[in-house]
Amino acid sequence: MKLRTIRHFIGTALRNMFLNRLMTIASILTVASCVFIVSVFYLLVVNVNSVFGHLQDQIALVAFVDDDVSTSEMTTLFDRIMAIPNVRMASFVDPDDAWELIPFIGSGSPIAESFEDDTPFLRAFSIDVIDLQFHDDVVLALEGLASYGIVSVRSEQNLVDTLWNLTRVVQTVSMVAILILGVIAFVIIINTIRITVSSRQAEIGIMKYVGATDWFIRWPFIIEGIFIGLIGATIPAIICAVGYDSVIYVITNVPMLDFMHFIPGDRVLFYVVPFALILGTLIGLFGSVVSIRQYLKV
Repeated sequence: MKLRTIRHFIGTALRNMFLNRLMTIASILTVASCVFIVSVFYLLVVNVNSVFGHLQDQIALVAFVDDDVSTSEMTTLFDRIMAIPNVRMASFVDPDDAWELIPFIGSGSPIAESFEDDTPFLRAFSIDVIDLQFHDDVVLALEGLASYGIVSVRSEQNLVDTLWNLTRVVQTVSMVAILILGVIAFVIIINTIRITVSSRQAEIGIMKYVGATDWFIRWPFIIEGIFIGLIGATIPAIICAVGYDSVIYVITNVPMLDFMHFIPGDRVLFYVVPFALILGTLIGLFGSVVSIRQYLKV
């Protein structure tokens, strides 16, 4: 394709966008809204997963062991626990060290020293789970080791359920929003190209009469759709790049939310910005292709 021809296609596309500027602006804003919400929900999902992963590292199952279990039997029990699927690590918790796990007390406190010869704690194993979605399975497997000396299992089931429900809600809302806005963006871009085609029927007829190929006529409309999608995606990409760190800073300075660990902006935006630009371009491209195929009669 010659450079002169490319310049003609681009010039025609820009002229069409100007002549139909109201629909062009509407299309750009719709693509911008779609891509922005997709980007925001993506950032929300990855950060929820990050917070979820951090909390997962803080949540451990505790399996209490009967005092009658011998040292050799404890070794066998440890091997049995490590053999449970989705168990990352199991560590022995000595009763004398259990005071350290209680806030504001510690092993050197007067309360702890008063129990020096008669500790109130059972021996236990602290167990880390690889993925909290298998939390219940691990608990059941641990309870199944009762014959090996496990007395009871302590788990944070309510917290686990809350975290999983939150993750599913975020993912579901994200998918619904993406689909709805994607359809809206496609429809508006299709209508924009259709109006352009309708206003140029006479010109298109003359071009066909003098021997212009179908693709020579179609290319300006395709480029117009790409421009609309790219411009529309640039707006939310800039907003996300500029505003992400500021939003994270505000959230992490809220006392009740200081436990949340967000992904640094330079890491997550490295993927979000190109993704937003590609998504917007594809929306514009496919929107124009579909509209041409349905409405351009040449």
